[in-house]
Amino acid sequence: MNEPNMNQYLISYYFIVSTMTTVGYGDMYGSTGLERVFCWFLMLTGVFIFSMVTGSLASIMQSQDNIQASLTEKLMYLQRLQSQYNLPKSLYN
Repeated sequence: MNEPNMNQYLISYYFIVSTMTTVGYGDMYGSTGLERVFCWFLMLTGVFIFSMVTGSLASIMQSQDNIQASLTEKLMYLQRLQSQYNLPKSLYN
């Protein structure tokens, strides 16, 4: 039985990275070992940057939700005070 050579490992790893990053197989691909390594680097860097941007955006949106929830809670408390103590409209506003 033949042992796989380094080129078969490179092709296999290239296939795995292409699949995991959902880049696909397309009509342009690395044909030499160096090209495949360069493609891995680009794909993994792209996934990392996309993940960072998506995580940052989710964090910003979560922060905005927390601010809105805090404001809503304060307004509900003020409405409860106004109805409980019959505060004048001018004081309530």
